Amino acid sequence: MYTNLTSDQAEFPQILQTYDAVYKWIQRNGHEITGSPREIYLRSSKGIDPDEYFIEITWPYD
Repeated sequence: MYTNLTSDQAEFPQILQTYDAVYKWIQRNGHEITGSPREIYLRSSKGIDPDEYFIEITWPYD
């Protein structure tokens, strides 16, 4: 499971809401978490438009 975030959404503490939402989706849909969540940075945050995707939150599951 993964979701994309803009630079504004990736700021603390807003990013924690995304982790919670992804975790709840996995649980609600009957899946089992198989590893730790990861943040994948798609580009540097320097000079990025606040509406551009900047980061992916991924969480492995079965």
